[in-house]
Formats: sequence, C-alpha cells, structure tokens
Amino acid sequence: MRKETGAVKILLFALAVTAFFFAVQTWATTLTLRSSGKDASDPGDWTWTGSELGDNSDATYASAAGSGLWLRSDIQRPFIPSDAVINSVVVYVRARQTGNEYIEFGVYCAASGTDSTGSNVPRPGSSFTDYSNSFVTNPCTNSSWTITDIENLVVSIGTIRSGRWWSGEMQVSEVWVVVDYSRSSLQVLQNRAAVDSDVQITVSAFFSDDANGNSSTDFELCYDSGCVSSVPVCSGVTGSSPRSCVFSGLAQNTSYWFRVTHSDPDGVNGSNPQIIGPYRTSNNRVIPDPAEAAVESSTTITVSAPFTGDANGDSSTTVERCTDSSCSSPVTICSDLAGSSPRTCVDNSLSSQTSYWFRITFSDPDGVNTSNASNPQIIGPYTTPAPDTTPPVFGGIALAEDMGRGRRVRLEFDAATDESPPIKYNVYYNLASSWNDADWSQNNVLRDVNTRPGKTYQLKTYLDGLEEGEEYVVGVRAEDARGNEDTNSVTLTVIPYPRMMKSEGYYLVADGLAPASGFNRPSQVFGDDVGGTLLVYTWVSSGLGFNAPFQGRYEVPSVITPGKAYWVYNWQPGNLLDDDYGSRNTSSQTIVDLLPGWNMIANPYHKNVRLRDVVVTKVNNPGAGDYTFEEAVLNGWLVNAVYWWNGSGYNWAAYNDNPPAKLVPWRGYWIYQSDDSVQLQLKFTRP
Repeated sequence: MRKETGAVKILLFALAVTAFFFAVQTWATTLTLRSSGKDASDPGDWTWTGSELGDNSDATYASAAGSGLWLRSDIQRPFIPSDAVINSVVVYVRARQTGNEYIEFGVYCAASGTDSTGSNVPRPGSSFTDYSNSFVTNPCTNSSWTITDIENLVVSIGTIRSGRWWSGEMQVSEVWVVVDYSRSSLQVLQNRAAVDSDVQITVSAFFSDDANGNSSTDFELCYDSGCVSSVPVCSGVTGSSPRSCVFSGLAQNTSYWFRVTHSDPDGVNGSNPQIIGPYRTSNNRVIPDPAEAAVESSTTITVSAPFTGDANGDSSTTVERCTDSSCSSPVTICSDLAGSSPRTCVDNSLSSQTSYWFRITFSDPDGVNTSNASNPQIIGPYTTPAPDTTPPVFGGIALAEDMGRGRRVRLEFDAATDESPPIKYNVYYNLASSWNDADWSQNNVLRDVNTRPGKTYQLKTYLDGLEEGEEYVVGVRAEDARGNEDTNSVTLTVIPYPRMMKSEGYYLVADGLAPASGFNRPSQVFGDDVGGTLLVYTWVSSGLGFNAPFQGRYEVPSVITPGKAYWVYNWQPGNLLDDDYGSRNTSSQTIVDLLPGWNMIANPYHKNVRLRDVVVTKVNNPGAGDYTFEEAVLNGWLVNAVYWWNGSGYNWAAYNDNPPAKLVPWRGYWIYQSDDSVQLQLKFTRP
C-alpha cells in the first residue's frame, strides 16, 4: 500500500470512517480517500465496494482485458469541513500488466455524467507500480473544485489497445485519491516574542488556514501574567502568518506579558486569546550609583564610580578634579573609562594638606538613568594628609635557607605594615668577607623583589646567582610607596651547597659534615638519602698511571672520613644529602694523606677552600716545613688541576685560574700525585 508522508490516511470502512474524520477534522490539510474490494459480476463497469481490493499485499486485484474497458471506483462520501477550500486533487493507481497494454486514467464527475480522461502514464511493467495524475481544477467542469465534487468523485481507470492483436490484461490492486485543502476558519498556533532592545519587544502571532484571508489579530501589552491591566497597541492586524506588533517605549529591565487575540467570522480553532511571557527588557542604559573616593596618601586619592545597567557595555566615565564644590575650574584626570563596575581613577599628583572635589560624568549612547544618582555628580571634599615620612614597621629577615641547588637560597620574613602602601622589599647581600654592616648601600641590593606566601613565615623570596660554597650575609628592608625604607639591621648568613642529586646514577660526593661519634658508617651517612641498595666506593691508588687504566682499585669504605671523596649511586632522583647525622667540622686543620697516582679528595669544611690555600707537607722529609700548592706543582709533585664529575663528564680547574679553583663543600674531586718518591699530605685550614 502506498504511504503518503504528511497525508491523513482515511480507509473507507463504514464504521471507522465517521469516528476517524471526527478526530482529525480540525487539523487535516490533506485528505486521502481509498476504495477497497471488487465486484467481479460486471467486469466492464466495476464498482469497488467490497473488502478484498486494497489489502496491501497485491494478492488481490481487479483486472480488465481488451481495448476500451474501464475500471471505476466510487469513493464513499468523505468528511470535509464545510469551510474547506480545495487546492488540488491527485489520483493514484497501483497497477501492472501481463501483456502489451498501456494504462491511462482520469477523473469522472458524477454530477455532469461525463468522463474526463487524464494524461497517459508509462506502460506498466510486470510488477505493481504506483502512477498518478494531479488536477488543480475539476477536469469535468474546468472550474475550481468544490466540496460537492469531492463527495461525488468517481475514479476511472481505462485501457487502450497497443497493437493489432490483443494479449494479456491490466491488473489494478489499489486506487486512492489525495485531496489537498485549506480552511476558511483560522487555526491558532503558538505565538512568540523577541526582545529587540532595552525599550522594544516585537510580538509575532502565528496561525494556519484562513484560506479566504478574512481574519484579523489584536495585540495588547500586559503588566502581569493574568493580563489584569492591559493596553491595546495593535488592533485589526491582517495579512499572512506571522502577524507582528512592535511594542516600543518600554521600561528597561522590566518584565512584560502580551495578549494576542485572533478574530475570524469563519471561526477560530485553538487557544484564543493567548497570553505569552514574561519577556524582560535589557538594561542597556547606564545607571550611576553614588560615587566615592579614598585618600591613599598625602598625594594620592582614588575615585570609585560604581554603576548598574549598561548591559551592552558601551558607556564610559570621565573623572575631573576640582578645587571647590561647584567645580568651577575642573581638570580632567581620567577620560573614557570603560569596563565593569566600579570604574576607578587614581589621582596621584595632589598636594598634601589640601581639599579636593571630584566630578564624575557617565556617557552612554543608550541614555543615562539618574534614578540612583545625578549625572554628573560632584563628591567631596577629600583632604590629603601631611606627607608620610615614617618608614614601614618591619622585623627584617627571619630565615635564610640553602635550597640544595648550588646557586639559590630561600629567604623568609613576616610582612611589614605602613600607612602608604604598597610596600616593597629590598634584599641586601654580600660575601661575608665583604659585607658592610655600617652602610648597607655599599652591599649588593635587589629592589622590589617578588614575594609569595612563605613556608614558615608570611612571605618568601629567592636569591639567585650565588657562588657555591661561599658564605653570604643577607638582610631585607621594607620600603613604602613614599620611598621611606626601614633601617633594621637583622642579617643572616647562608651558604649555597651543590648537593642536589638530580637524577639516577653515580655521583662523586663528599661528606660535608663531621659525623657524630658512632655515626660515620656509609649507611648512616648516605643510606636514607639514596634509597635502594647502598653502593659506595672509594679509590685506593697503587702507583702512577695518569692515563687509563688507573693504577689501583675501588674499595667499599668502612667509615666516611672528612677530606675524602666517594662514588655514591643515587636510586631516588631529587633527594638531597642531608645533615641530620653530624655538625660542621670545627677543627682548625684537617689533614688528608695522598698516594702516588690518582686520589679522591674533598673539602672537609662547610665553606669553599681555594686550591692555592691548601698546604702540602712532604712527610718523608721531616723538618723541611710546609709547601704551598704552587710550590708542590712547580716541584713536580702534583698536577696543577682538580677534576670533578658533572653527571655526564668531567670539569677541571687550576689553582692559578681566574677566578682560581675552589674546592666546594659536598663535592668530590680527583687530584693526581705525579711523583712516587715523596709522601705527601694536604693540610686544610678551616675557612
């Protein structure tokens, strides 16, 4: 069976027809009329009134053979609304042929008793296929269709001979008619509105039908959902759907409802009148609020201009400074201020102990609503105080801590207070040997450093670019917006140590502390820092051999000794060698024995020791005295270099470099004794 999208299917069974049409009469715009069954008693002039034809399976059909034979279908009387206007009639047939037949079909008008033949359609094939003809007017009368025409409609399907000899037959399994019509009565659809601006709303009334176009629509403005109080704005609006009414001159930021009423002498179907809403206008006009100002210092006043409205953000604000309440000689401080509320203007060019007024003016192409405050508005007087000459109250530096990153330390302190914010912090620093405590301006200074919340104290900052192993003196002073700096004399010392193990692998390290008694075994010094299996090795030379292979062997030390270096494998990247097992070496001198060949040595103290300051003693020549490192090199006992592992290769430095080589705490070094006829010792003096 053919299915028509959007068409209402009306099967012409006597009992079902009436109920079905009654349920859909209001909404139908197309009507599908079907016949069903066949009567084989009169093969030349059949009227299909039984129940066989049209069972959707093509299993039953009416047939005709020979030229000039016709099949006719009387359509039972349909229900068409009395105000219907017929737009077109389309006749469908589902047919096939078993021989050399062509099929044509037309419309027969019972009222006139005349058959009207439509156009020929393509020759049917051997399977059932749908064919159709469309008729905008009644072909029997050549006039517009009427409801009576539809009620008396008869569909005729005829065959014509296609050749001299006749063969086969035409078979028709289904005939149906689709009637397209519109109503004279109006069908109300859902009405809608659109907010055009902060003062205008357009209401649109949607409907269908009204084929004869004799309806009209009224629009009313309402102030509540029940439309108790209403104002007619547009009356008797005609034309096609949708009909519109523009409501202008509305209040901003206000909710409105609208009542839409359709009128039609042919009748109105659907909810009528309709009340729609609420629709709220926008708030594009700026609404100034009372402005205010705050005296920040003897030379600075900040003006704040709050507002509401300005939904489209196209307003601006101008602030002028005045010396009297009438603002007779204004000076523009800020113009065309934009952005959200409040808009602020900082005037920092004032005189101390002077009174000022300010004029604030809002501009908006949508208009300025002065319901909350006048525009422009003048505020004041505001009197500036005497100049601030008092420095901030500040306790100075409270913590200076090595970060274990070689060249960075962390500084912490509590925040200062002052009447002239904002407060900035200046960091003074210098080598301990060069620190000038009497005049901090002679030291290095970083002004207005960045701060953030501290770990122990309120604020923290960082000092970078320091030299590893050097002792620094650090102090912090606070300065207010008027340039008043406090004069606290609190200082701390800090030494940046290069003791960060950055990744997994072997590191050449040293013991930077003097282990406490009974805590000098490798597991006690390094165990909790590196994780995993403890791997610690030291080198024991057995002779000269500058180039690989070295003369000697690696051994696992039983104790960790200051002045010696060790290979340590790090299993947990990022850990530091800690200082919880000992204290700083306070011995005035530490002696380290050397062997011919390569030796692993270290600085036994907590501060850098210059290589040229290391004293060399010739043990097997008693009474000869000590030698400088330079003399030991010139005598051919030592190579003028120390080597250290950087994680992927070796760096080296000499005692006479510029700057001269330094032995940094916590770092291990290689040194080469190039003469096996002497027994040497290195003497380190506490820095």
